[in-house]
Amino acid sequence: MTNNLINIILATCLLFSSLNLAAAQISTSNRQAEAQLLVGETCLKEANTACAMTALAKIPSNSPYAKLLQGEIAYYNQALDQTLQLLLPLQAEAHFTSGAKISLHQHLAKAFAQLQDTEQALIHLLEVDIALAKTPSSQQKDVTALNHKQIWDLLSKLSQIELVAIRGNNTDD
Repeated sequence: MTNNLINIILATCLLFSSLNLAAAQISTSNRQAEAQLLVGETCLKEANTACAMTALAKIPSNSPYAKLLQGEIAYYNQALDQTLQLLLPLQAEAHFTSGAKISLHQHLAKAFAQLQDTEQALIHLLEVDIALAKTPSSQQKDVTALNHKQIWDLLSKLSQIELVAIRGNNTDD
């Protein structure tokens, strides 16, 4: 009986330690994937798609960070349909960092703006604003100001009828 109890306790300890090890490996993998995403984004800012593709190759293909970078590369190459196919499903990704969420919604907003779907572009810029509000950063003010400018630029191009349509059935005056 005592040997059985000791064996059960040891098996339980081994099980939980292996689960912790797997969780630590996933966490490390996500950090490495996010680091490569940042490298790829920097490459795209410098108009270096080959560099971005190299960064993409270093991210596991099943990682949502790989899909995000693929979508950003597709946007850079003006493949808007592919951009939306890759990025829209990532909105449900619960494990993205704030920076990845911001990047996701910024690229979705740009894609919808190019497709002249102002309402969807505004929705994603508002998602950027929400994510920025949750992100403590020294550069947050600059990014927030730029995001607000993009929102106002989109709104200023709309007619009063379009603005009322976006507002919906709000009866507040």
